[in-house]
Amino acid sequence: MLAKALGFRHRLTWSNHPPKGRQGLPGRGLSHPALVSAAPVVDIGSVPTTTDGLMQHLHERCTSADQPFCWRITSPGTSADEFQARTASLDERSASSTFPVNFQPASKTSSPQYCSGEASGSSDHLQSQKSLGSGDEERLSVDGNSTVEVDEHCAQTHPGSVCCTSTAVEKDETHNSCVVTLRTTVKVTDSRLQVAPAELEELAWLAVRDTAIEAVSVLNRQGSLSAGRQERHRFVCNMLRNGTIRDAKRMENGFGHVSYLVTLEDKSTGKRIRAAFKPRVEGDCEGWHRVPIEVAAYQLNLLLGMDVVPPAVMRGDCDVDWTHYPQGGAFIYWCAGARQLNTVSMSDWSVPGPVLLSDTRILDVLIQNSDRHAGHFLYAEHWADGDYAPQPYGRGGSGGGGSFWRGRMSPVLIDHAAGFRQDAFVCLDHENAFLTGPTRRISARTYLRLRFLDAPSLRTALHGIITDEEIAALLSRRDAVLSFFDDLVAEQGYENVVLES
Repeated sequence: MLAKALGFRHRLTWSNHPPKGRQGLPGRGLSHPALVSAAPVVDIGSVPTTTDGLMQHLHERCTSADQPFCWRITSPGTSADEFQARTASLDERSASSTFPVNFQPASKTSSPQYCSGEASGSSDHLQSQKSLGSGDEERLSVDGNSTVEVDEHCAQTHPGSVCCTSTAVEKDETHNSCVVTLRTTVKVTDSRLQVAPAELEELAWLAVRDTAIEAVSVLNRQGSLSAGRQERHRFVCNMLRNGTIRDAKRMENGFGHVSYLVTLEDKSTGKRIRAAFKPRVEGDCEGWHRVPIEVAAYQLNLLLGMDVVPPAVMRGDCDVDWTHYPQGGAFIYWCAGARQLNTVSMSDWSVPGPVLLSDTRILDVLIQNSDRHAGHFLYAEHWADGDYAPQPYGRGGSGGGGSFWRGRMSPVLIDHAAGFRQDAFVCLDHENAFLTGPTRRISARTYLRLRFLDAPSLRTALHGIITDEEIAALLSRRDAVLSFFDDLVAEQGYENVVLES
């Protein structure tokens, strides 16, 4: 209940459990079908008021890093036995302290347990822990298929007190489980501060909440893309944002909306990519041509782990083809070799057809895009799924050498500028462009990523693109989608609704 009151959408320890609709195990919360959750650990304590060394230590550590009153330790990787031996050694050196990490093998316990002893907060204790630091996140091997990642940081959550929070993440491939243990110790550092036990507990929960929010934020930024894909996205977006326009070809659609096919170049490296430039127009054509929504669709598709919308960024006022555009516009990656997706057999798509069509409908529901027809599904070279190939002689005006990007042919979703119109209505019951019926299946990845979609991550990703009111409405639609599929799983069973691909 307390976790819910603090705004946790999920609790912090989970493990795989056979699908049983929305039924949970006794004493546990079911945060997502097939996953079972248990609550985090919080250890409340105080220290003698004569601990000026603690604050001095924190001040010295954080001033040098330009981060006042924050302190982080990490430890080198070692075996579980070696780590426990070091922990015992620390206990001997500082009888009143316990290394604030709690190891809970997921296969042996259903929830984290309290560590024995109290953390003293003396500077000796901190220095003892510091002696283990290497500057890297600790990874401990528990058994052949299980690892533990350990991290700790301290921060002044409220004047006169310091909260030190340790996080241990154990991943067990054998049992397909993960245990996240958070332990926070509150230390009163000002002798003039009178803090009741209940207030200490509140401070500890605030520290746990902040740690959890930051962890979720990091995972949201990483999404489900590999490191190689993330690097390619960064490169493409940097080129779209900063590349010099070398040439431009004017294009115009049937509605009179002007766009350009442009070549962008990185002056320092000579690398080039092609992009579509869509100028922003006054009034956004009553919402039918609101080009910043191209960026919103791209960012949202990344947060959901889809990666089917081409990279897009907004630029301010710019000159294209000898024309000045004071409101700027969207630069969107141009996918080579494109043709309409409905000319390709569904069995030849690079993703399962039901997954793509479900993801597309869910994305359109979230952004209120009622303009998804067959022409907005392409089959083209992907911007991040592929590899660099040797540059043939004469390609792109070069004399050979170097390399160029060769993307894997994949389904691509384009043209989202009609999204977020107030009078639009899109729902899961609507037919799609391939006439496969209403959306009654959801990919396992999208189902889970929807639960991590929250206001902070959306504000970060969509800053300056849509309003806070539109973000709130998007989250309301997200809740409706989750509720729909949660009910469907309860009625029909996980395996009949969720697509594991």
